[in-house]
Amino acid sequence: MQKLNRWTFEAQIMQNDWCTPATAVVYSYMLSRFTWFKTNKLEYFDSQEQIAAATAISASTVKRSIQILCENKYLDSIAVKHGRFLNNKYVVIDVHGTYSNLPRLKVVQ
Repeated sequence: MQKLNRWTFEAQIMQNDWCTPATAVVYSYMLSRFTWFKTNKLEYFDSQEQIAAATAISASTVKRSIQILCENKYLDSIAVKHGRFLNNKYVVIDVHGTYSNLPRLKVVQ
């Protein structure tokens, strides 16, 4: 069975001059969540505060990391209106092919 080595993946993104450790963690978390939502045919709408809480990174650093990831084409943030509120829908690009070669999991009943 093929294992996902996230540390190797984070080392790949860290080779970019613009990437900080916090940005790598935010990207890794968002890519994992986005992949789960996409696999389940859902859209990915985590708030920046939820991402901050899950990664133990400040909300301001998460916001800055998301901006950096968008500028460098690792992430698309799309504003979507829900009633009176505006939310961000995220499309995370698997630039390094982290999830593209993983085998499908079989559900055992």
